[in-house]
Formats: sequence, structure tokens, C-alpha cells
Amino acid sequence: MEGFDFMLNEQLVQGAFLTTECDGKANSMTIGWGMEGRCWNRPVFIAMVRPSRYTFELMQKAKTFTVSIPREGEMKDALVHFGKVSGRSENKFRSCSMILSDAKEITGKIIEGCEYHYECKVLFSQQMDPSCFVGTDSLQHAFYPQGDYHYIIFGEIVAKYDSKC
Repeated sequence: MEGFDFMLNEQLVQGAFLTTECDGKANSMTIGWGMEGRCWNRPVFIAMVRPSRYTFELMQKAKTFTVSIPREGEMKDALVHFGKVSGRSENKFRSCSMILSDAKEITGKIIEGCEYHYECKVLFSQQMDPSCFVGTDSLQHAFYPQGDYHYIIFGEIVAKYDSKC
């Protein structure tokens, strides 16, 4: 899809929704880090999720996730809310009047009203090893003061489309 990769770089900085569903429970969190590329001869979306997140717990069981990227400047309040509140204690979709739809190729949900969607199957997941930071402690001090290192999750992109599809 022409322009899709450029859009990812620009929009992801503003935030996107990473969503997973397991046993009839869906949850989403805000992400601002991620990348698209190729690994193992497959298209992948690489996301980082802390193990303390409810989304991580569901994703470990579901083995699938979606990334829904809003149009530029839209859904700012929901992105902030989804980044601050846990799905363990609140139905964030209901709180923000968000509507979920079934994903096309995986068992999971996408967020309606977003411009672009990725549907992914987890290929690999591993927690970051703090001893592998090279040459600087500044990243660890800035992003991991409590030592809550992200898991790096490689999801095979099985579908990617805009809201017009």
C-alpha cells in the first residue's frame, strides 16, 4: 500500500493502539514505539510491551495482536487515556466510546475510526536483557528506572489495510 510505511513513521510518534483479545476479553494500550520490516523472510511489526501491562498478559495467551493507527490529530484523548489506565480495572473502550470490529485475518479486534490497521501473529517474544545495552547507561536510566524492561515482540503481519478497505 503506497504511503503506508511513511505514514507509520509519522503517526506512530503520535500514538497508536495495540490491541489483543483472549477468552472474550479485549484490551488495548497506547504505543509510540514500533517498527515494520522483514525478518525470517516474513513481513513483521515489532512492538515493545512491558510485562506489567494487562495487554501483555492477554497477548501471551492469544498469540495475536492488532495495531490501529488513528488519523493525524485524531483520538488524542483516547490515546492518552489508554496509556494511563489499566484494562484490568476499567473497560477503556466503553469509557472512551470506542467501537471494536473483528479483525479480517486473525482472531482479534481492530478499533473503528482508525485510518490504518495491522493484524499480526506473534512469531517471537523475548524480554530485553539490560546487559545488552551498549556504551550508555542513559537509556536505562531514562526508560527503565525500576528495571521493568520491555518484551520485544515480533508479529508476522498477516494483513495491513486502511479504513477504506
